Order: sequence, then C-alpha cells, then structure tokens
Amino acid sequence: MRASAPAHGALPARWWPGARHVRGCSRPRGATSARAATIELEAPPAVAQRDALALLAYAANSPLVVGEGPRGRGLFTAVPSAAGEPLISLPAILTLLVPDPDNDSDAEEGGGYGQDPEGWYPGFLARWQAHHGLRLPPSLAELLSDSESLPAPVRLAVWMAWLLRQTAAAADAGAAEWAAAGSGAQGAGALPRGLPWWRAYASSLPPPRDVTCLALFGEEEAALLQVPSYTAQWASTRAALTRLAAALREDDVLGSAAAGQPPPSVAELAWAYSMATSRCFHAPGKMMMVPWADLGNHFPLWASTAVPHWESAAEAVATAAMGQAGSSGGPMAWHEDCFQFRARRDLPAGTEVGICYSEGPNDEQLASYGFVRQANPYDRILLEPFSSSSEEADAVAAAPSTSGSGHSLCWPAVVAAAGFWAPRDADGAAAALAVAALDGGAAYAANPLTASADAIEQAQLRPRGPTAVSAFAAATVALKDGLGGGGFGADGRLSLIRRRAALLSLPHSFADAAALAAEGLGQNAAPVAELRRRRGGSRGAMEAEMREVERLQALVSERLAELGSSLEHDEALWTALTGEDPAAAAAAAAATQLQEAAASAAAAMGPLGPLFASLAASSPPPPMFAKPAAAARREPVVLDPAVREMHDSPRGRTALIARLEVKRILAEAADILATYRRVVEAALG
Repeated sequence: MRASAPAHGALPARWWPGARHVRGCSRPRGATSARAATIELEAPPAVAQRDALALLAYAANSPLVVGEGPRGRGLFTAVPSAAGEPLISLPAILTLLVPDPDNDSDAEEGGGYGQDPEGWYPGFLARWQAHHGLRLPPSLAELLSDSESLPAPVRLAVWMAWLLRQTAAAADAGAAEWAAAGSGAQGAGALPRGLPWWRAYASSLPPPRDVTCLALFGEEEAALLQVPSYTAQWASTRAALTRLAAALREDDVLGSAAAGQPPPSVAELAWAYSMATSRCFHAPGKMMMVPWADLGNHFPLWASTAVPHWESAAEAVATAAMGQAGSSGGPMAWHEDCFQFRARRDLPAGTEVGICYSEGPNDEQLASYGFVRQANPYDRILLEPFSSSSEEADAVAAAPSTSGSGHSLCWPAVVAAAGFWAPRDADGAAAALAVAALDGGAAYAANPLTASADAIEQAQLRPRGPTAVSAFAAATVALKDGLGGGGFGADGRLSLIRRRAALLSLPHSFADAAALAAEGLGQNAAPVAELRRRRGGSRGAMEAEMREVERLQALVSERLAELGSSLEHDEALWTALTGEDPAAAAAAAAATQLQEAAASAAAAMGPLGPLFASLAASSPPPPMFAKPAAAARREPVVLDPAVREMHDSPRGRTALIARLEVKRILAEAADILATYRRVVEAALG
C-alpha cells in the first residue's frame, strides 16, 4: 500500500495525527485477554494464563517473574542481577517488527549498533513466515514493508489485527499446547513458533474495556476530558482510524474476504493501534512489539532499572558461546538479532524492572500509553485560545514561548515571585542531582550534554529555601529528635513540580531562559528590586507590565472556565472514586519513586551520598509552596450520582485525572500571577 498508488491516496503518512516515534511500552491495568476477532476479548482461565506467561519467559531467556507492585502488574527480578546483565533476550523472529528508517534511536535506548543492510526486511518477513508457518496476505506484506505508507505504529497495528484474527480462528490454546510450543515437542531448546506462541502473547494483552489509550475512548468518554486540545486529539485519531478501516476494507489488506471474515472495524483497529503505540519499542531503523518485555512498567528516567538494547546476531552468538545467554532454561543459542532489557544497576531479588517509555507532557502520554502522570514536570498549559488546526498548532509548538501582546514579562522577577532561584550554569550538574533527590525527580539535567533544553530549563529553576547542605543538616537534626517522618513530604514535591510547570507555561523566550542561565538569580533576590532594576524604574514600563499580568490572568480564568467543572469539584470526585485523598495517593507513589532513585543518585553525591539520599526526603518545605489559595478555601462539594457513575470506569477515571492535572497547573499559574501582580503594584507604588 504505497502513498503514490491511486488505491491508497487517502493514506499518506502525513494524514496520521501526531505521528511520532514512541520509545516504550505501556501497562494498561486489568484482566488479560485471549481472542480478538470481534474485539470482545475475554480473560483465559488462570492456569492457561500462567502457562502462557511461562512460555513467554522461557522464550525470552528471562529470569524475571510477573508480580504485583505499586504500579500494578509488572516484571520483577526473581534472583539478584548484576549491572549490565541481560534480563530479557528475545529473538527478533518472535517479535512483530517493521522498518522505520527515520528512527535513529539514541545510544542509551539501543542505538549505535550498526545499520541493517539495504533491503533487509523482505528477508526477515520470509524467515518470520517460515518459522511460524503463517502466510501473510501479499497486500499486508507490502504495507508492512513500505515505510512511507503509514507510520510504524500503524503498520504494527494492522499486523496485530491480522495476527489475532488468525489466533481466534483456530481452537483455543490450552496448557498442553503452550507447553509443547517451548519443549521437546519441537526439540530441546527450540524457539516457540506458530499460533501457540501468538496465542500466548495475546493472553498477556488487556481487553478493550481496560485500555485507557485515547484511541479507544468513545464519544461520551472523550467529552469527559474537557480540555480542548485533548478532545481535538481524540477526534483526529478516530477520524484517521475511520479512514484506515475504509482503506483496508477497500483493498482487503487483511485477506478477510478469502477467509470468510468481516472487514476490520474501527473498534478493532483502535484496540490494535492502542496496543502498538503503548507497547512498541524501537531500535535503529526499526520498530517492534516484543512479547514479555512489554509487561514492564514505566519509570521516570532517573528511577528506571533497565534499559532496552538491540543485540545483533553476531553479538548473540558470541554471548551464548560464553554461557551468558541466561539461566531460565530457555533457548541458549540462536542465529538471530534479539531484543534485550539490560539491568541499569545491580538489582536485588524482588526489584521491579521498568524502563522509561518517554519523557513528555501528559497529552502525549495519554494518547500513546493511556496514562496520566500526576505532577508531570513536562506538562505545559496553553494560555492562548486553542486551535485545532494542525498547521497552526505545529507552528505554535515550534516557536519560542512569547506573549501574544508583544510585551514580555520581566522573567527573573517572575521567577523570584514564583518562589524559585537560578544558579549560573557553572553551578550545573551537581546541583541538579541534589534537586532530583529533594523534589522527587523534577530535574533530569544531571548531564547537560545529553539532556533536552526543556529538562535543562527545569533543572535551572530551584525552589527558594534550604540548600542541599542545610537540608541535610535539618534532616539529621530531625532524625536525632525522632522527627524523621516530618518535613517536605511527597505532597510538597508534587506541588513544587506543578508550580514549576505552571511557571514555565507563562510567556517567556529562549533568550529569557538563556540570560537567566548566564546571569543566575540569587536565592534571596527580591522580586520588586529585580523588576525595578531590569525595567529601569520607568513608570510606563511598570504600567505595561501590569497590563500584561492582567491579560494573562484573564486568559487563565478563561481556560479554567472552559473546562466545564471546577477544580474543587474534580478533586472531590477523584476522592470519591478512589476512596482516598488524591494528594495521599500521589504522595505514596512519589515516595516510592524517590526511594528507587536514591540508589542511583547516591553514587554521584560522594562518600556521604547514601546517607544524604536516605535523609533528603525529610528536608523542610519552602514556605511558598503551600497549595494555591483558591484550592485551600474549599466549600463542601455535593456530587451528582450520575456524574460519579459516568466517571466510574478505567477511561472515565483517566479522563478525570487528565483534566484535573490541567486544572491543578492552571491554579498554580493563577497563584503565581496574583503574587506577581502584587510585586508590580509595589514597584508602581
């Protein structure tokens, strides 16, 4: 299916919304599934599920086990694992893999291992079909091979839709069939093959009702999102899936007519697309779906315990010859490229194995992975009216964040008023590590050479309050006095991260950020003095500053008003649905992440690193990071039972927390602007 072919003129890659290369896999929670022909997937019996997971682990030469942890179901070490040790090694022949030449894949996530020879993919498809005893329809093989026809995740979704139809058409697999797929029935140490392997994989996938990726939202569920950019993204994705279904039906790409099956529905493709975007991995020039590995949960980059790695066939053979292929009893040698997880550090038994899917804002996480991260440091609010035009949105995203009025706020004064300071970049990396330990990972710029500009700017903004040394001393005193549990807890860190995100959402330019990095801003800088010094004391400049503050305050109020329900209502609704205060739940998750980060951060902090990392969480909070006044003065909220019922589902709760995070950041932005308005008033007066 080529973009230039008349029959496929509706399917050039550019029509697919948000086409970008995803980095990892997601873990929608809930029951697992066994069939997909009608997209009504059902959970298999528990014994069959266990045997299927055992087959996946066997084929991946993996010492990992599936268990329940703070993030739900995930992968855990059954035995201690050394840094750099392969935790998963799955041959490429057991994956779904498509070419993706635009994907250069950085070295940390599996890049730097050479290039495939030109024209490699037809040979891979031939080996894949021979190994599994399955014949792809010619039009499907053509689509998979054509990297210009559709984005790689879409091609994977079409392949997945076809493959699960094949597994559903045959008899249900039982424990004996799965056991035979990886045992002496095919020869000792043989790789699993055929439909039994893919049925085992299908059993590990969640049914549609439990998937929270944006593509599977219905119209009523999408309305619960409220945020205009979210609902526009949903509408664009569903329209693209509708066009895809029509094109696949027109050309019978899945061979449905010959098999006596109905053409794929939009719902079926939406599920397959969600599986592809939420679970695919990349390596140089390719994108793939990897059974077993995609059971790993998402961790922030600083807390991840494993890294994806693409091992060439030559490396795999050499590793197997050295007796290092694994200890799970699986295949010990193969002449195939393979996909691996490798341990980032020494991992004790019982450690959850997770990777960083990607670091990005919640709109990307929701669309691709189906989850929303509370207090996401990469979230930014769009203050100017949202446009659903993709061209205009792309232009806005590519431009520096500047004011639509032509007047820019005095950025250092705003930073100081918001409660932050900024070291000069000569003070860089060591301080960034300290911030990562103190505020739960809101800074990711320990290495300025590899960090993104957004991450560096985040790390540049430090909370005004105790320094790392004084925080260490305060924590030591607290422990001595038996008060180690108090102080700046996880809830304070989440508020700090949201406040930083709100600050960075306010109009400022690349030049503002660069100047702040070059000059720095002292911890005790007075906002009024900074404003007067940098504006020269001109009353006209101060009045222009006030007009811009008023304009931005009006925009924040408009953004909150267009969301349909109040912050107070949604906080109460979240509490009612989850049975606990949202801050407490988020605080527990952040505390878990902070503990996981301590081990990797401690080594970079010198001899006192371990002690510092264990005590840093007890440091006292800066006083300005109380909750915004608007959120603090809450009246009791009466919830409509019908509204509660609408949200009481996986996608309903996901929509609620997605819009709630936007409202929380908007509330922080309103508080920052109110504080800065008082600064301008003082400078005028």
